[in-house]
Amino acid sequence: MLASSAYDSTIKLWDTENGENLATLIGHKLRVFSVAFSPNGEILASGSNDNTVKLWRVLTGQNLHTFKHRERIFSVAFSPDGATLASGSWNGIKLWDVETGKGIGVFEGSISGSIAFSPNGTTLASGLRDGRVKLWDVETGENLYVYNSRGIDIESVVFSSDGTILAAGGWRGINLWKINTRENIATFEMHNEKVNTLVFSPDSQLLAWGIGNQVRLCKRESKPSLGFVDQNITTLSGHTDEIISVAFSPNGKILASGAKDRTVKLWDIVTQRDIRTLKCINRITTVSFSPDGEILASGMASGIIELWNVVTGQNIATFGKHHGAVFSVAFSPDGKTLASGEGHGEINLWDLATKQNIATLAGHTDVVFSVAFSPNEEILASGSQDGPVLLWNLKQAANP
Repeated sequence: MLASSAYDSTIKLWDTENGENLATLIGHKLRVFSVAFSPNGEILASGSNDNTVKLWRVLTGQNLHTFKHRERIFSVAFSPDGATLASGSWNGIKLWDVETGKGIGVFEGSISGSIAFSPNGTTLASGLRDGRVKLWDVETGENLYVYNSRGIDIESVVFSSDGTILAAGGWRGINLWKINTRENIATFEMHNEKVNTLVFSPDSQLLAWGIGNQVRLCKRESKPSLGFVDQNITTLSGHTDEIISVAFSPNGKILASGAKDRTVKLWDIVTQRDIRTLKCINRITTVSFSPDGEILASGMASGIIELWNVVTGQNIATFGKHHGAVFSVAFSPDGKTLASGEGHGEINLWDLATKQNIATLAGHTDVVFSVAFSPNEEILASGSQDGPVLLWNLKQAANP
């Protein structure tokens, strides 16, 4: 049986062998965004734009329970034992007891999926859809501090390489904070424009971001007390479509930008010129340099990863699982492993010597937008649209 939800507020059940419409469930008042069967197939959950979640008995079509949110529901999911239902909205996740219909837990703050380790690996930053950025103690899981990004819908968070500044960007702008004092040292307002990606140079003196089809660079103010100032912004133009990802080479001399126009451009930071254009086989979703700066990895919407020789521009490898967009790639600090976060919730680890998949980490239920190795290579962090940030023990992952 297949369940489908639609704009007309109905849910239809289908026989997958002959295509017959077995039943139409009517009860929601607005578009139904998500449906999910319980593990035993006896109950169907549906989440709607009308701010409700409904549980249906599949055999009879009876509405068993109706749960109310304050916002529209984008996703529903059963626990493996079928006893708990999770429902997600922009501002949080709620857990429900399936048998009684009572709420049993709330996780406030919808994670955008963007995460970043501090340079020393002890702190993790995660961006939220409501404009907040949370700092977490990696060892204890304690929430250390919450920065308010003043209404910016966070798409990307990043620490400066020296660990002194935290930046967050998304819809309507970028904010920067000084870590030790927690003060906001700069705000770049962008008025209904979206920053998809931002990154600091290795020497922490430049901040780069993609906005529309342009790359922008901002130099650090010579007087440290002033932080960054927006008068020093430089624009790099050349892409013909939206830029999705930017990355500095380890020596800080080259900036890579990947865009929807299926190209990656390599920019000389000193001359600010496009020195090479890499033509990819599909739409770019992410780019990342190897630790030695000799290889660039590009992930694509088709689920493919391409590796490029930075000096020659030659494609040196093409691999991937072909069943979900690759939204994030990260090289391990020793350059031997590549991690990829994918659209179906999986994280894959690849041996770069053989280009073989050496581990698949399953735990997320939605798009994995960000993956990051800790500096000591023992932990991989992943951020997803499903809400939580997960930390993975890589020693166990490599020896399942």
